[in-house]
Amino acid sequence: MAGSLKWNGKAVNASIVAKTATILTKGAIMVTNKIKKLMREPKSGKIYSGRQFKTRSSAAGEAPAVQTGRLRASIHYEAPEALTRLIGTNLNYAYYLEVGTTKEVGTTKMAARPFLRPAFKTESKKIVKMLKEII
Repeated sequence: MAGSLKWNGKAVNASIVAKTATILTKGAIMVTNKIKKLMREPKSGKIYSGRQFKTRSSAAGEAPAVQTGRLRASIHYEAPEALTRLIGTNLNYAYYLEVGTTKEVGTTKMAARPFLRPAFKTESKKIVKMLKEII
């Protein structure tokens, strides 16, 4: 007597997509939290005296220092598709903090204060490990 084989390919595929989407969301949250943590770390840049308090800016290569909290509060992620996560900010000046500015070719006006790429690089290893566990 021949046995029967039941194909569960669609259910298995749907399960993998759902688990992957969950991990990508967890990963996006991890990266946004890491970005915010990098901004809270002590800085070594110039000290500015305001009317009420002193603040220390970030030095070149450090994540931006929190001055008003606007940049840090704007960091978020979006899920435009099931297996896509976008992490960033809607503030125009964030790009210039991330990559720096140039006056002319070869002349730097402000050195980069990267915060998106270092956070992603740190957390991506953990995210990849989580993704491998579902396979």
